[in-house]
Amino acid sequence: MKEKDIQTIFGRHNQMEGAFELKLLNLSKHKSIRFDVVKTHQLVALDDISTEKGLFHKIADQTVGREGFFGGTLKKPFDCFYFKQMPAYIVVCVYTPRISKVFCYIDPILWVEAQRKSDKKSMNLDELRAITCNFLTV
Repeated sequence: MKEKDIQTIFGRHNQMEGAFELKLLNLSKHKSIRFDVVKTHQLVALDDISTEKGLFHKIADQTVGREGFFGGTLKKPFDCFYFKQMPAYIVVCVYTPRISKVFCYIDPILWVEAQRKSDKKSMNLDELRAITCNFLTV
């Protein structure tokens, strides 16, 4: 299971509106998730989306995954978007092979606060659960 695999699964099952930065915690390989998997520019963008400042993004001119074909190829849905005062989350998929996938929605502010308070470079599953505001089990 890789991060690109969870994007598809998340897209099929997520019912919440907002912007999402997806990360994977594969419990067969790791017992904790490093704080630095979420990069500074990602935290800034999530913050911008959730504030009055907002975030504009142009979608690259290439085909993207979307249901419906046109001329035999998948087409991008539109050119660009602007999000402002929208919910924004870091979503960690806690994956237990052949058992479950639990998506943990985390407010980026709580992620940064947990990192600031910690003397470690990562957080374990209990610490992750403590800052999770919503769950999606698949």
